[in-house]
Amino acid sequence: MLPPNRCQAEEPAETVQRFVATLASLDDVVFALDPQGRLLDCRQPPDTHFFPSEALIGEHFSKLFPPAATDILGQAFTTALTGQRAPDFEYSMEAGGAATWWNAKVVTLRDRQGVVSGIAFVNRDVTQCKQQEAKVQRLYEILEGRLEQLSGPTAVLTDLRLGDILDLAELQAIQDAFSAATGVASIITEIDGTPITRPSNFCELCADIIRKSEGGPRNCFHSAAVLGRRHPAGPVMQPCLSGGLWDAGTSICVGDLHLANWLVGQVRDEHSDDEEMMAYGREIGADETAYRAALAKVPRMAHARFVKICDALHLIGNQLSKLAYQNIQQARFVAERQRLESELRQAQKLEAVGQLASGIAHDFNNILTAQLMTLSLLQGREDLSTEARESIEVLESGAHMAADLTQQLLAFSSRQVLQLKRIDLNEVIAHLMKMLSRLLGEDIQLTCKTSAPPQPVIDGDFVMIEQIVMNLVINARDAMPQGGTINIHTDVIDLPDDRPLSHPEARPGRFARMKVSDNGCGMDKKTLQHIFEPFYTTKEKGKGTGLGLATIHGIVQQHKGWIEVESRPGHGSIFIVSLPIATSQPQKETSTLVPPEASDQGENETILIVEDDLLVRETIAGALRRLGHQVREADNGRNALRLWSECRNEVRLVITDMVMPDGMNGLELVEHLRRDNPDLAVILSSGYRSQEIQTGLTSSSDILFLSKPFSIDLLSATINQAIGRRVPRA
Repeated sequence: MLPPNRCQAEEPAETVQRFVATLASLDDVVFALDPQGRLLDCRQPPDTHFFPSEALIGEHFSKLFPPAATDILGQAFTTALTGQRAPDFEYSMEAGGAATWWNAKVVTLRDRQGVVSGIAFVNRDVTQCKQQEAKVQRLYEILEGRLEQLSGPTAVLTDLRLGDILDLAELQAIQDAFSAATGVASIITEIDGTPITRPSNFCELCADIIRKSEGGPRNCFHSAAVLGRRHPAGPVMQPCLSGGLWDAGTSICVGDLHLANWLVGQVRDEHSDDEEMMAYGREIGADETAYRAALAKVPRMAHARFVKICDALHLIGNQLSKLAYQNIQQARFVAERQRLESELRQAQKLEAVGQLASGIAHDFNNILTAQLMTLSLLQGREDLSTEARESIEVLESGAHMAADLTQQLLAFSSRQVLQLKRIDLNEVIAHLMKMLSRLLGEDIQLTCKTSAPPQPVIDGDFVMIEQIVMNLVINARDAMPQGGTINIHTDVIDLPDDRPLSHPEARPGRFARMKVSDNGCGMDKKTLQHIFEPFYTTKEKGKGTGLGLATIHGIVQQHKGWIEVESRPGHGSIFIVSLPIATSQPQKETSTLVPPEASDQGENETILIVEDDLLVRETIAGALRRLGHQVREADNGRNALRLWSECRNEVRLVITDMVMPDGMNGLELVEHLRRDNPDLAVILSSGYRSQEIQTGLTSSSDILFLSKPFSIDLLSATINQAIGRRVPRA
C-alpha cells in the first residue's frame, strides 16, 4: 500500500479494499480507481517501483502514468466502467529508472447493490518476456540474413565465415582431441591468420618466447602465410622459419571458397641440432637461458610420424570441407522450401482474391450496365435543364471510371481471354512515348533504349501490353514526387538449361525483356513482399487503388511470363518483365467492337432477352422498347426455352447472358434455339470474355459479343449488325 502519511481521498469502498487486499500476496501490482478515475488503493511487491514515491491516493490516473500508458488505460477504464468486459492489454512505463512492460487484466468491482464502485487493474511484469522476444527477433533477423546468403551460389559468398556453417565448440573439441592424440600443437585460423579456435598444446618456446621476441613474430607470420594457402592436393609441410620446428597446414573450403586453415606443428625433428636452434634464439634477441630451457621441452618426432599426422590432418580437413558444403546445401534446401511454401501461400491467396475479384467485377458490371443505359435514356430527353444534363454527364463519367476499375479487377484475376497477335515491344513503346511524356510532366525525364536485332516480338494482347507499359511508367512517376528519370530498356535474352534462374517462374528459352527503372524513393523488403497484392498501396489515401501492379502481374502471367523487382530505399526501383518470344502463329482475332455507324437494319423486331439479373433485364427491355422493338423476357435458360415454344415465329434476335443460375449457360441456350431456327441472330453478353465464350465465338463467327457495361448506342448498333448478318426470313 502507498505510504499512510500521504493525503487520503474518500474512504475506498469496502469491495475495492477487500479485492486489493486479497491479491496483495501475489507478485503482481494491483491498483484500483474510483468511477472518477482517482487512485483508491494500490499494492505492489517489495522493490517494485511501479508508482513513483510521490504518488498520492486520490490523484487522477492521468497524473500517474506517461501519456502512451494513460491513453490505453483510459480506453480500458471507460469500457469497464460501462459494465463491459475490457480485454487484456500491454503497456510500457518507467519504473526504477528503466523501461518496463506490463500485462494488465481489468476487473469491474461492484458493491452489494451491484453499483460499480471501482475498476481494478492487475498488472504483471512481462519485461523479461519482452526482452526475450526482442532477442529472439534479432536472432531470427540475423539467421534470416545468413540463410539468404547461404542459399546463394558459393561464388558470391564473399563474407562467409567458418562459424556460420560449423559449430565452433565442436571444432574446438576435435582440435583439442587431435593435439592430445598426436602430440602436435594445433590451431584453426582465418585465411589471413586470425585465430578462430583457441591454441591446443602450444609449446612455451613458440608461445612465450619466439612470438614475444623482437624479431620472431615476422618469421612466424610468414610461415603461417605459406601454410595458409589453399592446397587441395594435400597438406603442406615445412620447417618453420622461426627456428626450424616442423609445421604443416591444410585448408577448409566450400566448393571454390577458401574459408579457413588448420595449422599443426611445433615439434622438433628427432635429429635436429640444438646449437642451430640456439643460434636462431640469439638472432631474434631472445633470453638465452629461457630459450634453452623452453627448447628442451619441445617434443621430438620422427619425420615419418609427422608425415602420417599431416596426412590424417588433411583427411579431417577434407571431411570438414564436405560437412561445410553439406550444411550450405541444407541451408539452400531450407531456403528453397520456405520460398516454395511462401509462393504456394501467395498463389492460393491470389487465386482466392482473383475469384472474389472476378465475381465482384461480374456483379458490378451488371449494376453499371443498368446505370449507363438509364443515364443514356435520360440524356435523350429534350426537356432536361442544363444543370440536370451536366449532372448526368458527371454520373456517366463516374460510371465509366468504375467500369475501368472492373476491367483492372478482371485483368488481375486473369479472367479475360487474350486477343493475341504478333507484337513488337519496341513499336508498343514508341507508340506510347508521346502520350507518356505528356503524362509525366516537365520535372521527369523519360528515356528509351530499344534492343538491337533480334527484335523483341511476342504473341500478345496489344491493349494489355500497353497497359503494362503505362502502369509501370506511372508507378515510377509516383515514386518521384520531386522529379527524376525513368528509363525504359528492351532486349532479347536466351536462358540456357544450365543457367541458374533468378525467378521461380523463369525457365530456359528465348524471351523478350522490358526494364522500367527510376531513381525514386525505392521500396523496403516488407513492401516488396506485398506489391503485387490487390489493393495494397503505399500511396496516400485517394491517390491510388492498389490495383496497378496487381493488374500487371495478372497480365504478365496470362502471357506466360514473369515479372521481377529490384529495389532498395533511396535507390529507386527496377521492374523487369520477361515474355516468351513469338514462335507460333497467333490466334485468329475475333472482333467484338461494333462501329456506331452500323447499318440501320432491324427496326421493330421482336427480341428475346435472357438475363437473370432483374435490374439489367428490365433496363435493357426498357431501352429496346424505346428503340421501337418488341421484347420478350426470360430470367434463365429453362424459362427461355418454354417461352420460345410460344414465340419462335416472332423472335428475330436473342440477347442472352452467358452465366445463369439454372445450369444452362448462354451458349447452350443458343445451341437449343438454333436447332429450331438456324437463322436466329444472337448477341452474347457477359461481364468478361471467358475461355468458354472465346471458344464459342470462334466456332460460331456470326455470334456477336457485347461486353458489360454497354450504352444504348452500342446496344443499338450491335443489334443492327447482328440482324444484318443473318439471312432474312421469307
